[in-house]
Amino acid sequence: MDRAQRDEARDALVALFAGFGSRRLISMKARANRRQRIDASLARYGLSLEKLGVEVFDGLAFDDANGFPSKGVRGCFTSHMTLMQECAASGKSMLVMEDDIDFDFDRIAAFRKAVPDLHAADWGLVYLGYLEPETSGSAHLERYGGGTIGGHFYGVTPAFARAVGDYMQSCTTRPPGDPEGGPMYRDGAFSMFRQRHPELATMLAIPSLGGQFSSRSDLTPKNYQRWPLVGPILDKLYEAKAWLRR
Repeated sequence: MDRAQRDEARDALVALFAGFGSRRLISMKARANRRQRIDASLARYGLSLEKLGVEVFDGLAFDDANGFPSKGVRGCFTSHMTLMQECAASGKSMLVMEDDIDFDFDRIAAFRKAVPDLHAADWGLVYLGYLEPETSGSAHLERYGGGTIGGHFYGVTPAFARAVGDYMQSCTTRPPGDPEGGPMYRDGAFSMFRQRHPELATMLAIPSLGGQFSSRSDLTPKNYQRWPLVGPILDKLYEAKAWLRR
């Protein structure tokens, strides 16, 4: 990508972010390497999390799973739920990212022409970066009613945030596997809620504008990843992999 193309991608990302009232990144203090990796990728375009007005939300951690599939899943679920409650209280739209976001700058540059449609459209939730469904084609915005996997890059309105936040809170009061929804992954909670409230439209940016960096999982870590010194070594290996890919 030459200088002109980098400038185009930079301007497109700035325009995209500017349409949201607040911009939050979920990141645990102990995973500073992830935030540094995002800033390193943005620096190539003359940007940073700070320049984009992104505030870091310290990801929540728990000592027990309390019915969730793991302690990490509980922390992730509760972190997103807390941001939904914050968005509802603020009365402003919110852009939410997880700290393994890997922006696809080529796609973001192509999507710029759809940014006005995004900010003008009537939606409750917009998925900008996701793993499933698999999408391709020219950059555009499309209404979507199916399930999704991946919540590392999305936007919500206060109305959607208030309703889904209340639903997520209710999930924590029911047992696992409850047909109304119990403790689960954030993806599942959003999908179950959306099935019940199709009036709160979901939009997809097509194709996905960001994947996920390879990294050791906080949601379902392997036993060996908890051993002393192993985590930092794995982080360095994943960073090297990402650098070689770029």
